[in-house]
Amino acid sequence: MKICHAFFLAAVLVGVMPTRGLGQPEMIWLRDEGIPLFYLETANVASDEDSLSRLLLNVRIPYDELQFLKFGPEKYRAEVEISFILFDKEGEQVEGKSFRRQVEAKSFDQTNSNLIYYVFRTYFDLPPGKYSLLCEVTDLDSRKTGKRKKEVELLDFGSVPLSISDFVLLQPRELSPAELTNVMSSLSEEARKDSSFFVARFEVYTRTDKPKLKIEYKLLDFRNKLVQEGKFTYRRKGNKIRFYIPFPEKSLMLGKYTLAITVNDGENKIKVNKPFRTRLAEMPITINNLDEAIEQLIYIADKKEIDRMKKAPDEQKRILFEEFWRKRDPTPGTPTNELMDEYYRRVAFSNAHFSTFQEGWKSDMGMVYIIFGPPNDVERQPYNVVANPYGGREVYAYELWYYYDLNRRFIFVDYRGFGEYRLLNPEALYWP
Repeated sequence: MKICHAFFLAAVLVGVMPTRGLGQPEMIWLRDEGIPLFYLETANVASDEDSLSRLLLNVRIPYDELQFLKFGPEKYRAEVEISFILFDKEGEQVEGKSFRRQVEAKSFDQTNSNLIYYVFRTYFDLPPGKYSLLCEVTDLDSRKTGKRKKEVELLDFGSVPLSISDFVLLQPRELSPAELTNVMSSLSEEARKDSSFFVARFEVYTRTDKPKLKIEYKLLDFRNKLVQEGKFTYRRKGNKIRFYIPFPEKSLMLGKYTLAITVNDGENKIKVNKPFRTRLAEMPITINNLDEAIEQLIYIADKKEIDRMKKAPDEQKRILFEEFWRKRDPTPGTPTNELMDEYYRRVAFSNAHFSTFQEGWKSDMGMVYIIFGPPNDVERQPYNVVANPYGGREVYAYELWYYYDLNRRFIFVDYRGFGEYRLLNPEALYWP
């Protein structure tokens, strides 16, 4: 269902402004709009102690997600608190850390950029096993908190003759000078001139006396299509060897990939498949898959536009998607497309709060929320009740969303009692 472009743009731009006041406390979940969004990356490597396993934690927060305050000529500062809590399989807390950090920007444009990140790294050394990780990032000025939960498994690298760590995907600027020199020496002369590449860094642990290791790798896309492969032999020095595999950025589109690594020492052979996602810096943090992001344009794009993007080759698909949003950028002179960011923030919010038997962005509540943002007021009756037990009349659970400034009201009814609310008055979408 596509709504008039001009009206939609106006409605969404209202949503980019500070959040409006809400009515009933039952709808407190709507106040989550504007929480800091961030990347959380984890990797399992060997600890310095044989009895423990190390969990690497990497948090990336786009500057645009933080509230900066000016404290000097062209100086801006934000304060964040980053917390980690680990729970064992019984749900008991086994470890936790909390850090406060100041983030400084050198210009106002930087404070609104989603291309610049504050990066924070730490680690836990724990016994091998399965854990639940909770990460929270709190903007100490706005007092808003973003959360990520993740299941992790720490392996026992000291109990087998040959093992491989998780890999960490890095950009050249994140490597030390020695590491960068090591990587550059393995690239062709043409590739060395182009710094637009990623590096997969991983470690191999061996407890045998075999002198050589043979490494083979394959990079596969989500269709299991080969993107890149290679092999090399390494004459080992020590029991822990760190390897680097560079991938040209142009070969990694937005989406899911698998890195298959095989290590053979002549006696022992292991193979691991490490799935990962890539994200493009200019894309909103909430976009994980380009094909899905294109499908989610259903409320504002013509079907022909969507079909054209979906059928295009990968590189052309990205170009068409970027062009679609470039035409709708309300501030084309800045690095951030506020309209695109807000649209996909609402998609992510809908998935988090309105998902039932289908993804939240496909639901009626998700559609209205994506198009119009949070309502000014909400009236709820969360349970199906029997209004007349003799007549068998039942009153269904419902929600009324009021948008006073847009002179609209949407009625959602849960006919089945499973939390799947359907829009009762779709004509309200088209009211003048």
